[in-house]
Amino acid sequence: DVTYFNGVEVGRERWDGVRSYRVPAKLLRKGKNVIAVRLLSEWGNGRLGDEASDPYLHSADNQVRISLKGQWKYNGEIEPKLPMGRGYSNNITCMYNTKIAPLLPYGIRGFLWYQGEGNSGQPELYKQLQPTMITDWRIRFEQGYLPFLLVQLPNISGGSCQYFREAQAESLQLPNVGMAVSIDVGDPYDIHPNNKKPVGERLYLRAKEMVYKDSVGVFQGPVYDSFRIEGNKIRMKFKSTGSGLMSKDGKDLRTFEVAGEDGKYVPAKAVIEGNDVLVWSDAVKKPLSARHAWDSNPAVNLYNKEGLPATSFRTNKEL
Repeated sequence: DVTYFNGVEVGRERWDGVRSYRVPAKLLRKGKNVIAVRLLSEWGNGRLGDEASDPYLHSADNQVRISLKGQWKYNGEIEPKLPMGRGYSNNITCMYNTKIAPLLPYGIRGFLWYQGEGNSGQPELYKQLQPTMITDWRIRFEQGYLPFLLVQLPNISGGSCQYFREAQAESLQLPNVGMAVSIDVGDPYDIHPNNKKPVGERLYLRAKEMVYKDSVGVFQGPVYDSFRIEGNKIRMKFKSTGSGLMSKDGKDLRTFEVAGEDGKYVPAKAVIEGNDVLVWSDAVKKPLSARHAWDSNPAVNLYNKEGLPATSFRTNKEL
C-alpha cells in the first residue's frame, strides 16, 4: 500500500501493521486536504484498519489532532485487475508441483501444517481434503506414518470458524497426527496474527511427545471426552487435564451453552468439579446437549493448570 497526501507520496509498506508517516509542512493546504491510499491485494480482500483502530493526523507537538475515522471513498476500478496467470498459487496443482514434488526424493522427519483460512467456509469439504492430503504425502514420501502436526485455526472476528476447527480435529483419527490449539492467541481483526510464539511452543510440546518420545507431561489443553445428564445439568468429562482444570483469569467459566429438545442453545453457567465441568441453565429444564467456545472469536478461559486452553467442541453434532 502507498499513501499520498495531496497527491504526493508520504509512505508505503508491504504487509500488515500500523502505518505512521510524516507529512512535510509544504504539502499542507489551507482548507481541504486529501489523503489517498493505493492498496494492492494479491489475494482475498484488502482492508484499511479495523473496528478498533483510530486513525488520526496530528501536529509534531501533538497540540493539533484530527480524527480520520468515518467513511472513506474508494474506487476499485481505477486500475486494471491484476493478471493471474497459470502459475498463480491457488490454481489446481500449482502449489503441489512447485513446493512438494521437488522434495519427494529426500528424507523427511514430519510435517508442521498451519493453514485453513482460505478453506474455512467449507468445513465439510475440508474433512475430506486434509486427510486425503496427509495420506497422499505419506504414500509419496514412502516413510510410513510420517508425523503430521497441524495448527487449529485461532480466534477471528466474523465467520463460523468453530465448524472448521471441528473439521480440522477430525484428522486426529488418523495415526500419528497431532494438533496445536491456538484459539486463545489470535487477533480478532487479523487473519494472520503476529503472536506465533505460543503456537510454536505448543507444536514443540506435541512433537516432543509424539515424534521424539520425550515425555513432557501435558502437551495439550483439556480435551472433551464424554458427557452425561444429571437432572437439569450436564456433566462433561475431560482428558489431558494435567494438574487440574482451572479458569485462567479466575472468573466464572464462560462460552458454555446448553440446549434442550428444541435445539436452541442458551448461555450456561459452568463450574469445575475435579476433572469434570458441570453446566446448566435455569432456562433449560431438560438439557440434551452442551457446547463450548462455539463461536469464531470466543473468549475462552477453561485451561488446565499447565496453561493450555480447551478448544471448541459440542456434545451432540445433531444439535
